[in-house]
Amino acid sequence: MGFRGVSKTVDGKLQSAFVLYINGKKAQGQEAFGREVAVMLEEQIPPFLVRLGQVVMESSMVFDAWNTANQEALEEIAGKYLS
Repeated sequence: MGFRGVSKTVDGKLQSAFVLYINGKKAQGQEAFGREVAVMLEEQIPPFLVRLGQVVMESSMVFDAWNTANQEALEEIAGKYLS
């Protein structure tokens, strides 16, 4: 999971935001950017990460295992923090 900074216009004003990417690879020889999921306002990232952490912790899995087993869940959680 990763973020790339962007600006987003909300109600006619530029806001600080980030593009959320998931499922990138960092292994040497297998490097790949993640898939773009959404643009999230900067202020929504902390509550998104807290909620994501709670869901993963409740599953008793580490993030990578949880993400593999629940491909749509991360996008579903992120969807609640988009403007």
